[in-house]
Amino acid sequence: MISNPETQKKTLSFAKELYPKEAVLKASYCFIDRCYIYLNQTDTDYTIEVTAKASFNIEGLQHEFKNELLAQTVRHHVYKQTHTIRELLMARAMASTIIDEHPDRATEAEDTNLDEIIIDWFDRDGH
Repeated sequence: MISNPETQKKTLSFAKELYPKEAVLKASYCFIDRCYIYLNQTDTDYTIEVTAKASFNIEGLQHEFKNELLAQTVRHHVYKQTHTIRELLMARAMASTIIDEHPDRATEAEDTNLDEIIIDWFDRDGH
């Protein structure tokens, strides 16, 4: 890590083989309210250049960023491991909400007493 105290700038580097690109992007996004972020990559590393916005002390940033990157990496791995089951659950939930376009109208007419629809429930229940 390289630090420049005059401009409150730090450069962080992380190995590509350990961290997915999505996790680096999401972790970087978490800091855009406090810092300006510039991302770059080489064949082996992601490089994140962080410049503090006004009145933000950048000294503890490297540790916060490492924690956030780890959290986003774990979330990414959990997503990859569970996305199929989530898709199946969503498909099942959506399928169970499909309304039959041709309901059995005879059954519907037998179940509905039209005279009861217009009675005030206060009158019906004695309230």
